[in-house]
Amino acid sequence: MSYFKMPTGKMRLLAGCAMASLTLGTAMSSAAQAQETEDVVTVTGYRQSLAAALDVKRDSNGVVDAVVAEDIAAFPDLNLAESIQRIPGISINRVAGEGRQITVRGLGADFTRVRINGMEALSTTGGSDASGGSNRGRGFDFNTFASDLFNEIRVTKTTSASMDEGSLGATVDLFTARAFDYDPGMTAAVSAQLGYNSLSEETSPRLAGLVSWSNDDQTFGANLSVAYTDRTILEEGFSTVRWDDGNFNSVNGAACPAGPD
Repeated sequence: MSYFKMPTGKMRLLAGCAMASLTLGTAMSSAAQAQETEDVVTVTGYRQSLAAALDVKRDSNGVVDAVVAEDIAAFPDLNLAESIQRIPGISINRVAGEGRQITVRGLGADFTRVRINGMEALSTTGGSDASGGSNRGRGFDFNTFASDLFNEIRVTKTTSASMDEGSLGATVDLFTARAFDYDPGMTAAVSAQLGYNSLSEETSPRLAGLVSWSNDDQTFGANLSVAYTDRTILEEGFSTVRWDDGNFNSVNGAACPAGPD
């Protein structure tokens, strides 16, 4: 029987409000409601994000898929791995219910190359369940980063002469937000989310924030992005981790005499 409880440290902006109204079921109130017009809900930015993702795919010479900022923020993903799995041909490996590494067209994480803003990147973390263990391979652990920190995710599934070697599965390019991506002046955004696990009886806060500034000519700017997550994991059950087959032919290196059959 194993009991494992482990906090992990790495949130985004979900804001919601609900309003309920109670009306009397009379003919007068029904007539008044019939005359009222429905509220208009205006959605901005989402269509532009879809067009941007299509432009990336259209302008590429190879097989490329992209997820841009508005789509990333709209998905209820815990981390970067869960955002990437929405791209066709990509699946993820989960640890303690959270996405960790990706598999592209059947090829594991060791065959995927990852770049952050064009620079080669490596990210390894320890296990977050009872089995534990650190990542000693070249597979990239995407659970290190919150998806809120990136403006665009681009997955290139074919190679070209302009790309360095090292990926049989895909090359994943992660692009962070930049000051010139926004209008001149100050731009700020914040997100907050709170989860509750009934098994561990613990809350898991997630916070993310962005502050960006650029001058009117957009010749100088600065950008700061921060994300924080505190997640408590509870695992209960039976486990055979770290068990080896017994060797009854020797004790402390000394051979034992074989008995009669």
